[in-house]
Amino acid sequence: KVTKNAQRKKANKFTKRQLAIIIGVSLLLMAIIAAFSFPTFTSIFVLGNPVSTGANLAANSGKFIGSLFGWLGIIILDLLVSLGVYKYYRNDAPETAKKDKEDRKFDQSKLAGLSGILRLVYTLFLIAATSALVLAQTTGSVIQSYNFLNAFNSIWGWGLIVFGLHLIVLGLTYKNEGGRKWLTILIKTLLILAGIGYMVQYIGILLVPNPVAFVATIESIFMIFMIVGEIGFALWMLLKGGKSTVNK
Repeated sequence: KVTKNAQRKKANKFTKRQLAIIIGVSLLLMAIIAAFSFPTFTSIFVLGNPVSTGANLAANSGKFIGSLFGWLGIIILDLLVSLGVYKYYRNDAPETAKKDKEDRKFDQSKLAGLSGILRLVYTLFLIAATSALVLAQTTGSVIQSYNFLNAFNSIWGWGLIVFGLHLIVLGLTYKNEGGRKWLTILIKTLLILAGIGYMVQYIGILLVPNPVAFVATIESIFMIFMIVGEIGFALWMLLKGGKSTVNK
């Protein structure tokens, strides 16, 4: 019985290569879905103008409902990435007997756990924000619809601060197994700078007196990292992730 249970567990366990493909595909699908869902929101919501927002929502009801399904898909994919990143990196920590000083100081399994938890917390913020979108669609009041859409903007903004932390930790966790050192440094740097960009931008929106000008400044500095960072990581996972363990 013990042997059969062990074999069953082994059969149900994803390999690192399979996890890498799941992570890569999920991240790329999220980017594609978000390219539709978020512009739909920005085309409807007019900050400080409930009447225009209500009119836009009524005129684009079908498109808005389609974007809700998009946000639901993003939530599911985010959960897959949270679990996938944790499982992918959790076994990378060297055995206790073989740990040197650097390993003791930089335990990758703990970073993987923290990265997964931060992404999960971000996903919880996204679930709450998406709930506000559902309420905006179902309420019959223009003012309430505007308030719910504004709540989505605010809740998701707080979530993106956590998301920025996740990217920083993910950048510290990432390693190009058996690959070129320059690629490791490049993807680490892109992820960390993307995380800093998200954090600075959305903390600034909460604190600075002129958030519009502030966001324009931050985006001019960090936008390329915010776009390329996670996409680069996704492509690496899809094309290279886990292959070194397959070839062993």
